Amino acid sequence: MPTYEFKCPNNHRYSYTGDMDDRDLLLGEPCLECEEPLKRVFSFDFPQMVHEHFSVATGSVVRGAKDFKSQLKAASEAATARTGIPHNYEPMSWSELAAASPNPDAGMKETHDTQVAMGLKEPSKKVL
Repeated sequence: MPTYEFKCPNNHRYSYTGDMDDRDLLLGEPCLECEEPLKRVFSFDFPQMVHEHFSVATGSVVRGAKDFKSQLKAASEAATARTGIPHNYEPMSWSELAAASPNPDAGMKETHDTQVAMGLKEPSKKVL
């Protein structure tokens, strides 16, 4: 079933998964937080093209997305066997990479908090 997204002018976002007959179910309904009318948001996800290249992450030539994922899985298994610590290497999309990259205007705490919110790091046990 498709997922439909809606947002109000104040950027409060809502989504639901339903039949195509219900695609405009929330259109014009008031936002639960600010009472502004909701509008439909259209988003598209295009798969990344991976051309043949040498990957520094795997240390070998990658011939496509499927090959890259299998090489990352092999590298994860090798790192787990070598260190005894579970590893799970996964490719990142450009938007995930940009969000996880340090913001030059943000300090270390803000960067860490962003990466924790994305699930890329464990929360710090120390109080900063």
